[in-house]
Amino acid sequence: MKVKQLLFVILAWLGGTLALAQTLTLESALAKADLQPAVISAKAVLETAKADLERAKVDPMSTKPVLLRAQQAADLAQANLNQALAQARAQIASAYAQVLDAQMGVSVAQKGVDLAEKGVLVAQTQLKKGGATQQALLDAQNRQQTAEQALRVAQDGLELATTNLKSLVGEYKEIAPVAPSALPKPPDSGLVEQVVQANPGLVQANQAVEAAQLQVDLLDPLYASISQINQAKTAVAQAQAARDSTLRIFRIQAQSLYNQVVQAAKNRAVKEDAAKNAQTQLATDTTRYKNGLISQVAYLQSDLSAAQAELAAQQARDAYLSAYYTLLAGPGTGGRG
Repeated sequence: MKVKQLLFVILAWLGGTLALAQTLTLESALAKADLQPAVISAKAVLETAKADLERAKVDPMSTKPVLLRAQQAADLAQANLNQALAQARAQIASAYAQVLDAQMGVSVAQKGVDLAEKGVLVAQTQLKKGGATQQALLDAQNRQQTAEQALRVAQDGLELATTNLKSLVGEYKEIAPVAPSALPKPPDSGLVEQVVQANPGLVQANQAVEAAQLQVDLLDPLYASISQINQAKTAVAQAQAARDSTLRIFRIQAQSLYNQVVQAAKNRAVKEDAAKNAQTQLATDTTRYKNGLISQVAYLQSDLSAAQAELAAQQARDAYLSAYYTLLAGPGTGGRG
């Protein structure tokens, strides 16, 4: 008997573990960034670059330019990997948010259908009692058809969003909502410069300056003409100018991304306040409906309004989430090794 009980407990535990594994959270979804093709490829490039660097370091025939190229290749590969991870997380966060939005969108659309159906019933009843016209019934039926079409569109959108997310993170049974308190805090403005400096495009531009300067350092009037030295110095100036231009562009782009996060945070606060007010109104209307002070249609309209307000708040939270991770991914498309 004890053996059977123990077996039952084990099976129940395994079933619970499997159920938990099938519930996708934002944290578990973001962890899938390591499995994205671009990240896997970047890791392979980094490993190769690291191996080449180690060989160059122990090779007695390695010159300064050889060592610099090997070191720069490894550094750029690391920067590309970091950005690939950040971009993968941004893509996953956006896809996750789209599913949450689509799920709530379906729920709100269903409430719209329920209200429209009740509206048709009311119009039919009023028409029978002589309190409404045939046109009023037709209008109610048109509203029902519009609501049903909106529901189908919402359902299609959820299917597409789910397919997109599963293509990034694999199969899952259900998706967990992101609590407002679990959202990342608004970043400090200092993050802008961190994102800029970490960008592979800027890393590569800095490396070009460093490589050009090494060429100048290696030249000497004993074995190089003044013309050669001047050409090398010109190359340094050109590399610096290109680097400075890249830096300006990335700073502008990163600042724009940061501004989007700030604006998304403000919009989120506004929409969440509106959702709270709508919930307060719904609670009042629920009490009034139970006490026979308002009609069922009026109650359903209040319920729909509250759901729409919560959907707007959810969309605002998800927009903030997407903007936040997009900022971390940074501007540009990265360098090429």
